[in-house]
Amino acid sequence: MIQAYKNKQISKVEFGNLSSERDYIGIEDAATQLIAIAERGTLGEVYNVGSGLPKTMRSLLIEMLSKDGISGDVIVEASSESVGRKGFDVPRIYADISKVASIQNN
Repeated sequence: MIQAYKNKQISKVEFGNLSSERDYIGIEDAATQLIAIAERGTLGEVYNVGSGLPKTMRSLLIEMLSKDGISGDVIVEASSESVGRKGFDVPRIYADISKVASIQNN
């Protein structure tokens, strides 16, 4: 859809619910956490990898668009059903990174 906008095939980009919050992390940060787990983690323990901070889908999308020089004004938020998504959208999901943070600081 974004590529179609860049190619001037459409004038707006339409998405479903953008208010949901998720935990996004860059590959470098994820790799750093995974290395800490591999080197200092406890065998059999479960560690969450993430930023520990929720970010709205809207803000993530705006960041992605701005990297391509596209204004967030092109975003149209429609109902999830109108863009082909059915079901319940969990409002907020993010990682508890306290365990991985504790081994990173060692």
